[in-house]
Amino acid sequence: MIDESQDAKTGIYVLAGYIASSQNWSKLTKEWEELLPLTYKGKSGKYRFKMAEMAQNKERMCHVPAFYRVIEKYVQASISVKININDLALVQKRILVPSMDIDWDKYASPYIVAFRCLMDIFHTARNDMIEFFPKNQKIDFFFDDNSEKEVIIEMWDNYIKNRSEKVREFYGSLPHFKNDEEFLPLQTADFWAWWVRKWYKENTPEKVQKWGFEDFKPNKKRKYLRIEIVINQDDLMENMIKLIRSFIGPEKPIIDLRGLDSLS
Repeated sequence: MIDESQDAKTGIYVLAGYIASSQNWSKLTKEWEELLPLTYKGKSGKYRFKMAEMAQNKERMCHVPAFYRVIEKYVQASISVKININDLALVQKRILVPSMDIDWDKYASPYIVAFRCLMDIFHTARNDMIEFFPKNQKIDFFFDDNSEKEVIIEMWDNYIKNRSEKVREFYGSLPHFKNDEEFLPLQTADFWAWWVRKWYKENTPEKVQKWGFEDFKPNKKRKYLRIEIVINQDDLMENMIKLIRSFIGPEKPIIDLRGLDSLS
């Protein structure tokens, strides 16, 4: 379950959420739904958990630990990807493909870039996660419904085709996009994305890996994996080159204007 959170002032952009078995998501959904009257109703008339809304006053924040306990009880891992939108803009200015106009709006939104980083790094690191995810276990990703889903669906087949056979076996089905008021597990991703973005904004990124946080004391009997991916400007450059190469093919040169070096 993955959702996004961003801070316009600092440029911090986060995709984050949780991973659990389908059985555990089912159990979590039941307990989560029972807690929703502690939140308030959205425009649809349904109760929904939005961390930004819960953080608006102390009374709502007093209810947040109850939701965290449900998350902690059922998830196997948390995952987050952090990039900076300002770095992304600088990288776009550095890249030149001769005789070609790059459609940045379509292929280099922070959501698309963070999504690709998440897919690339998570699955290539699966061998380090065997304790939590057996090698033969495929993982499906669910995202909060958004305007970028058409681009991701369109590019998915090409993306999978360009992965190695060894890595390809880890991927589940085409990413799913759901309304979080109807598909309640996605509300847990809103929780984690909000907190991760908050900690980076406050220059306290160590809290992403901390067991327990704020007033939420950890359940020491059950620990889960915390996967944290931080993408700096050089990492973004490398990923943008891979992204562009997947669309233009192997023949055309890609030039880094900062160093005026041709990139393969």
